[in-house]
Amino acid sequence: MRGIFYFGFLFCCIVSISAQTTLNGKIKVYFTKSVDTTVSKGIYAEQLLKAVDDTLVAYINRAKFSLDIAIYNYTYASTIADIAAAINNAYNRGVKVRIIYDGSAGNTGIPKVSSFVPKLASPQGSNYNIMHNKFVIVDAKSSNATDAIVWTGSTNWSNNMFYLDANNVVIIQDKPLALAYRTEFEEMWGDTGMIPNTTNSRFGQYKTDNTQHQFIIDGKTVELYFSPSDDANSRIINAISKADSDLEFCMLQFTRSDIANAIISKAQGAGFVAMGIEDPSGLLVGQTVYNNMKAVMGDSLLTDNQSNSTLHHKYLIVDQSNSMADPIVLTGSHNWTTSANTTNDENTLIIHDSTIANIYYQEFVARFKESGGVLSMENEVRAADATIYPNPGGAEINISMPVNAGMKTFVKLENILGQVLFSDQIFDQVTNIDVSDYKRGMYFLKIATGTTTFVKKILLN
Repeated sequence: MRGIFYFGFLFCCIVSISAQTTLNGKIKVYFTKSVDTTVSKGIYAEQLLKAVDDTLVAYINRAKFSLDIAIYNYTYASTIADIAAAINNAYNRGVKVRIIYDGSAGNTGIPKVSSFVPKLASPQGSNYNIMHNKFVIVDAKSSNATDAIVWTGSTNWSNNMFYLDANNVVIIQDKPLALAYRTEFEEMWGDTGMIPNTTNSRFGQYKTDNTQHQFIIDGKTVELYFSPSDDANSRIINAISKADSDLEFCMLQFTRSDIANAIISKAQGAGFVAMGIEDPSGLLVGQTVYNNMKAVMGDSLLTDNQSNSTLHHKYLIVDQSNSMADPIVLTGSHNWTTSANTTNDENTLIIHDSTIANIYYQEFVARFKESGGVLSMENEVRAADATIYPNPGGAEINISMPVNAGMKTFVKLENILGQVLFSDQIFDQVTNIDVSDYKRGMYFLKIATGTTTFVKKILLN
């Protein structure tokens, strides 16, 4: 996937008193379990140890005007932060609060929310499945665009989900994105006002594709899809098909053979790295898909072996090792199943950004090692292994470096403005680049191979 997306953090702060964390970027990611920062490329992934619930309360406390919540399951427990109390406090200070929850789940926390707060349970019956979203929209229509926040990811609200299970949370400050989520919410709500209209409300198969799908957030492309109206399954396959170098995934449930076949096709490619982890509970319905991938991926496909917790993630990482490509993360509530694509209410985010991809990779590596996986670092090419000559150069420059058939190598030449003048995959130990038409001056040669990216300065005279 070709292209570069620059990651930056420019955000007004939000602090959870218990977590003692500060949000200072437009996209922030948290994990409930450990991360492995040894594979960080500069920005460390963050685990909020028993503090995701406190952080959620901090965002609810932030709401000034509106709070729209779609949650699959809220299991009340005295061991976690009192989310219901935070919602009630928001209502009492004049915030317009609306809640949609799944009608088939236990949701013991919903009765703790004030009876004055309007609520809607998803419909039941043969025409519906589950309302599986886990998102919160804060102040979507505020005149101050910085007020608008979307909280989403894989995390339901319970003691296990916050404290034991492997989950991820994505928090995005962006008004257009918040309005798109609000449009989806109100399609299920059946009205733009405070009282739900069950005559007009649409869930599952009855929803329409009525939201914006692409956004530019702090210079990064972000895609948003809802199930089942937006065919998220095809978006997953499309993301996999565009991978150049590598992909990693963490999934609770994985039953779609078309997604598996897309991964298998990539894994069979020379030099391509494909790794995955699945929760063992998912194999009860997805054993055949797992076996088919295992035959190709071998030890690069594992089942999570943590007996006291669930691997509840639903994420895909593409080209995290290759910043010269288009690294992405796909995450949300959507398991890779037919029901998630055709009958459930789900949301899927695709974030194009090398730093976000690496942040998720840090979490993936921790889960992979935790389950007995070993990352292969053999034959890794270092900056010292690459020779650039002549330098200073004139009509051409030559790149001499070992090329490992087991991993792909990419090279890119940029000027001092960051404009890309040459970009390609290299296969030979010596590669020639014609620079006869380039102006004199300083250039930067970027080389990506395996999990390593390094830069060489080039002077043309």
